[in-house]
Amino acid sequence: MKNRHRLRLFLLYAAGGLAAALAVLVLIESAWATPATALTHFTLLLAGLVLAIGLPALLIVGTQIGRVFHALERLRGFIVTMQTDAVDTMPAPLPGSLPVEVQRLLDAIDGLIGGRLEQQALPVRQLEEVLGSIPDAIIVVSHSGLVGLVNEAAQRLLGEEALAVGTSIYDAVSSSDLEAALAAARTERAPAPADLTVTGGRVLRARVATVGENRGAVLVFEPSESVSSGDVHHALHLLDSPPTPGKIGDDTSLADLPVFVFDLETTGLDVARDRPISIGGVRLHGGTIYRAATIDRLVNPGLPIPPRSTAIHGITDDMVAGAGSFQDIWTDIEPLMQGVVLVGHNVGFDIAHMRSAAARADIAWSPPEFLCTYLLAAALDLGLPSLGLDSLAGALGVQVRGRHTALGDALVTAEVFARLIPRLADAGVTTLGAARTFARRRRDLLKQQTDAGWWTVASR
Repeated sequence: MKNRHRLRLFLLYAAGGLAAALAVLVLIESAWATPATALTHFTLLLAGLVLAIGLPALLIVGTQIGRVFHALERLRGFIVTMQTDAVDTMPAPLPGSLPVEVQRLLDAIDGLIGGRLEQQALPVRQLEEVLGSIPDAIIVVSHSGLVGLVNEAAQRLLGEEALAVGTSIYDAVSSSDLEAALAAARTERAPAPADLTVTGGRVLRARVATVGENRGAVLVFEPSESVSSGDVHHALHLLDSPPTPGKIGDDTSLADLPVFVFDLETTGLDVARDRPISIGGVRLHGGTIYRAATIDRLVNPGLPIPPRSTAIHGITDDMVAGAGSFQDIWTDIEPLMQGVVLVGHNVGFDIAHMRSAAARADIAWSPPEFLCTYLLAAALDLGLPSLGLDSLAGALGVQVRGRHTALGDALVTAEVFARLIPRLADAGVTTLGAARTFARRRRDLLKQQTDAGWWTVASR
């Protein structure tokens, strides 16, 4: 964009210089001309001087106006991105300085968002204070046993290392005891008393209550003099489960699309020769990310991992030595890919490797529908210098964590996709069929991927 402005500036300055030179020539010639001719030449001289001075001035003004309109369009794109629930921060500005007026508007919007988020966080902090004042040890878990909330009293009672947000309650509490208590609570539709065997073989008295319909449970242990209340740690979104996928068609709305975002780490880039060594993924429904519905598995490729590949993802031969083969972990992967649309950044690479790995393991598998965030972003023409995952994530306000790990990249891609949905809707792309067609606009990129061998085994 900057280069185009500079080219226009150069051309108009050149035009102005040419007009000035012509004016000088007219002035010289008029010295030997008749009075009538001299008047005509003088008029041409004035016109040339106006062009010489006016064209560059007009260009400067026009360039500034163009910069403002371009910056406003970028800002509008940011605001469109904010329409998804996945976004809680303003996306970073694209490379290049913004006009002062637009920057002030951006700062005002950013301040408004920050103030609203602060207001939304206030009830949560107040609830934390209330829960922190309760002496009982409290744990909230998802239907699969993930810890979504735990107070300091519970951590001191059961062990902070064994009990933290995102860990499994079954690392700290006997699964048979807890499942029996949950069954009783569901039958009675009321909190059930239970004796739970916990870390170290101790048996503690607790009350167990279910939360909603298959959303999890609350465990409350009787207070102990040695246990005090304090901080409350929580990530209650871990209690949420994605809706059961329904029928998917071209007219399925992107805002209601069941999605599995996944990523592979491999021994190399050659689809025919190299093999997966790690797979990570997360479920989405529209723009909602279900972080409790994830998979993160190492895979034993059955061949050495080249040092150049280890330098990128950090996975060594020793790390995968005890992992299962692709065939061993397929039973964990396959259910996550049923009834959904696969999404990935350069997803053709990952699908091609999955197809090759499945064929080597004598597994009959054909990929379901899929969308590529790389191709979608390219078709949107966001004005980015690069469409790499880091660049795209930064432009859309996604905080990058765990880069070059399968699950880490899948989570980043999931947030990128969630932010692309409102951008696509703004471009008139609201359904699966429209998104597939829209992504194919970038035939040049599709050709590059085909030449790399990705679509010989993974085309749709």
